[in-house]
Amino acid sequence: MEDGGRPSGGGLQDQPSNRPALRGDTLPDGERTGKRREELVRCVPGRRTEVNRGCAGAVSNWCTVFGAWYVNGMPLELQQISLSDPFDENCASQSPTGKCGIPPNDSGDLRQWLPFAVQNHLTILELYYRDAALAFDPNYCVLNSQTTPTSCTAASYTVGQNTFLTAALQFTFFESISGGTTGVGIGNSCAASVGAVTSAQTGASGDCSYATAINNAHGLHTPSQ
Repeated sequence: MEDGGRPSGGGLQDQPSNRPALRGDTLPDGERTGKRREELVRCVPGRRTEVNRGCAGAVSNWCTVFGAWYVNGMPLELQQISLSDPFDENCASQSPTGKCGIPPNDSGDLRQWLPFAVQNHLTILELYYRDAALAFDPNYCVLNSQTTPTSCTAASYTVGQNTFLTAALQFTFFESISGGTTGVGIGNSCAASVGAVTSAQTGASGDCSYATAINNAHGLHTPSQ
């Protein structure tokens, strides 16, 4: 997947409690065409819950508009406003300003906002490639040791420019730390269950929960897709 870059068009969500910072097209007039498939995760309608959770907490109008137009069967797309943060559950941590928003702020925990969006009729999500890599690439963070890892090496994904991400955060997002946080990246023990490639990183101990969240919306992701 390629980096989606800054979102364009539609409304901007600020930092609703436990909700994503996402931008979405205003439909129907704002529907975009010619989307590059390699940037998109298509969420299969049959896999979403049939109960609409309602739009409480969605600051912009995407949720209300989606609720009105999903019956027409049109693709309904959202794009992240910034990189996600699996440890920012309430849009009040990690980011420089302590809230979700445009870079260098974050968009909160993907495991919370993706189900909310899908349950409110999202069918296409444009992901930043670093979040896709955190979810599915076992080499998102190349560990400095397979026995007692403490950091990611220079062979890992770069943290990018104008993001909140640091090398230290990249490591804690990916890897579970004994007595500390649980990483969401691809661990060897769970890679096969989420359709990811098992790497030579025997020390990788993430819980694959980002991949699981995306698979629950998209269907099982396999390396050939």
